[in-house]
Amino acid sequence: LAGTVRLQTQVYAREAAHLKHAATFGLIRARREALAAGFDDALFVDGDGRVSEGSLWNIGFIRGGEVVWPRAPMLAGVAQALVQRGLEAAGLKGVTEPVGVADLARFDAAFICNSATPACAVASIDAHAFQPPPLEALKAAWASQPRQPI
Repeated sequence: LAGTVRLQTQVYAREAAHLKHAATFGLIRARREALAAGFDDALFVDGDGRVSEGSLWNIGFIRGGEVVWPRAPMLAGVAQALVQRGLEAAGLKGVTEPVGVADLARFDAAFICNSATPACAVASIDAHAFQPPPLEALKAAWASQPRQPI
């Protein structure tokens, strides 16, 4: 992933969103449409504008000393879980609540996470710009979790 990403909201929901599966056509199509529109990737929202996840990652929002994870049908990611488990040690609190596109101004920053990166800054969602998130604290939260043998 790039140092920061610019996201385009798109109305989309993965089938059986809570399950990891190989049905990726819609994900890839959404990402390609976002790229064609000049964005870096797609952020999925439902018909009411509630945020869920991205094409291949989860999103977290920063509000003061809190990381807010969207409450919506999505695939809960491993990186998301690792960051969440380490937040307290990094001086942050994690909460889950519905997040709508109309709520974006309530947040200071946003980041995405997946197996390739524990935290990548979101520069903007559609026309809404964000401040840089506390990447070092988020990466520290992720890194604080013990490795598990394979």
